[in-house]
Amino acid sequence: EALKVLWEALEIRDGAELRLVMAGACYQLNRIDEEAGHLERVVELKPGAANGWRNLGAARLLLDDVVGAEQALTRAVALVPYSPAVHEHLGVLYRRTERPDLAAQAFEQARLLSRAPVGRR
Repeated sequence: EALKVLWEALEIRDGAELRLVMAGACYQLNRIDEEAGHLERVVELKPGAANGWRNLGAARLLLDDVVGAEQALTRAVALVPYSPAVHEHLGVLYRRTERPDLAAQAFEQARLLSRAPVGRR
């Protein structure tokens, strides 16, 4: 029922914020293909939306699209280099693609950033 209401709202006005909500709902329902589609639209509408790129990278990882995941996460880290979550997702990606040195670096960066003072993020 909630998805129906969101679809109706999207028919009236397509926007990045509403697409983020829709993507989150799809994630909760384990509809990852649909989530990724909404997130692709988010970053199309709002290329500077770091959370859109991060979430798209995570969705692509869940779909085993490592090329798409790396592209999205690389864009996210360029937008928010102090985000521990982005570096953690990159670590997962690098581990999955058998790049242990890069995975270790990404996980260490995530660990350091999660301990950084708030003003440094």
